[in-house]
Amino acid sequence: MSFFKFLISRAFWINVLIAIGLLSLLVFLFFQFLDSYTNHGESLTVPDLTGKSIEAVQETIEAKSLNFKVFDTVYISDLPLNTVIEQNPVPGSKVKRNRTIYLTMNSGQPAKVRLPNLDNSSVTHARDLLRNKKLKIGELEYVPHWAPNLVLGMKYKGRDITKNDSVAEGSVIDLVVGDGLKDSEITVPNLSGLRYQEAVFLLKGAGINIGNPIVMGSVTDTADAIVYRQRPQPGSGKIALGDVIDIWIMDPEVYELQNGMPEDENPGEE
Repeated sequence: MSFFKFLISRAFWINVLIAIGLLSLLVFLFFQFLDSYTNHGESLTVPDLTGKSIEAVQETIEAKSLNFKVFDTVYISDLPLNTVIEQNPVPGSKVKRNRTIYLTMNSGQPAKVRLPNLDNSSVTHARDLLRNKKLKIGELEYVPHWAPNLVLGMKYKGRDITKNDSVAEGSVIDLVVGDGLKDSEITVPNLSGLRYQEAVFLLKGAGINIGNPIVMGSVTDTADAIVYRQRPQPGSGKIALGDVIDIWIMDPEVYELQNGMPEDENPGEE
């Protein structure tokens, strides 16, 4: 049989069709394997893990067929301990199965910081030094001294401390301050209508302590809340340096709607 006759023979074309079929099957199986191996076209949405505990994270991650790893820890005193602060990838990202989500957690122990040297510092300067150390200024205790508002000592939870001591980040440090050997009383200031952070700044500068704010209704941002009541009231006389003024605060929008004072509140009553 000649080669030309073989090319046009039935046996040749049967073999060609069988070869094409086998090749097609191999290509099909290859791409099926590739899709299965790479999860082609399949992605997962990264859940929001911020604010969750490790236990809650593990439960959520396992349900999503993902993995997680604690990449870093920080300490933020105003947030719950041992909860997620940040994550990477961010919530809403599209990833493949078994992707690792890296977490930054709020650690259970704040870092220790050495107290700054406040010797011969004014209250204003002391406040800046403490803030730089991630510490907070607390009560001002005035004692007889020729220099007004001069820092003479520090206290932590009622005990005397010095620049050689260390405390946790976010701690509140009380200051012992000179009264200037002058009139140790001032006229009660009017705080009504001020934002809370403005009232704190005014009172601290005047040598007056401020009590914990009493919240009226729902307040989402204490620093931005409005003072609508205080005790003692403005115009009620004088107050000694180092004494405390209590204040009531409310949401700015509520304050504006109620013209600064809720109808059922009477500033003259306890």
